Amino acid sequence: MNQIRTIGIIMDGNRRWAKQAGLPVFEGHRRGVEKFREVLKWSREVEITTVIAYAFSTENWQRKKLEVNFLFKLFRQFLKTEIDTLVADKTIFRCIGDRSSLPKDLQLAMVEAEARTKNLGPLTLV
Repeated sequence: MNQIRTIGIIMDGNRRWAKQAGLPVFEGHRRGVEKFREVLKWSREVEITTVIAYAFSTENWQRKKLEVNFLFKLFRQFLKTEIDTLVADKTIFRCIGDRSSLPKDLQLAMVEAEARTKNLGPLTLV
């Protein structure tokens, strides 16, 4: 039997979920990150080799500045708090797409995470 090796996730619906649950939009985004951590854990358990997360699109720039900044804050926090876990779990981290409009400190954090994990594997997080 062929085993699934790659999964792609579109990080969408966190705002809708929060509104339906009567929670602030930001809480939806925060819980989305928590769920994503679980997905990475499950992926390792079933020997997925590549997880591709589509997390920020050009359309996201149209959101309120406060929300966009919060999304960047979440990404910074994820990189800061999860980098040791990614290294321990031998997960390669790669960012694709146009980074040029992102805050410089976030771009640097992405480069640092990529450098720390570039020779790892078997899981790759894109």
